[in-house]
Amino acid sequence: MLLLSSDQSSPDAIMARQQATLELSEPLVEVLEKIQLTKDSNLSSKFGDSVTLAENVVFEIAQCCIVRNGQVYLLTRREFQILSVLLQNAGMLLSGQELLEMVWENQQDVSLGNLYTFIGKLRKKLEDDPENPQILITERKKNKTGFLLRMIIKKNEPQ
Repeated sequence: MLLLSSDQSSPDAIMARQQATLELSEPLVEVLEKIQLTKDSNLSSKFGDSVTLAENVVFEIAQCCIVRNGQVYLLTRREFQILSVLLQNAGMLLSGQELLEMVWENQQDVSLGNLYTFIGKLRKKLEDDPENPQILITERKKNKTGFLLRMIIKKNEPQ
């Protein structure tokens, strides 16, 4: 923890110190959240530290990121959770409602629109052409519309 002090006692100076402390602590909070997230997800025990989703796309579980064509794309907590659920159900069509139930604990605070926004953001990280996805697919069947992760399941051996 970093403690900032000043001889000034004006409210502006106090607010500036508090803001600086908050800004400096944000990266630490993100790191701690990612450590907890990967620990909670239990993905590493099933798939190793990384999973090849396509020839040029790797889901780095331990680092909470996607590596596509050598470029690193960090995942948010929700993106990681959505991708984790899709990975654990690879090849299976999951409706938007099923994904909501599996990812969000309190579904009253989230809508399908929120989910679609996260799916769009994930596609930008996963796909070479997000408008024509090859990995994170929306599929429409006669009685069900949903999402599926189409991939080459290739476990990378833990080291």
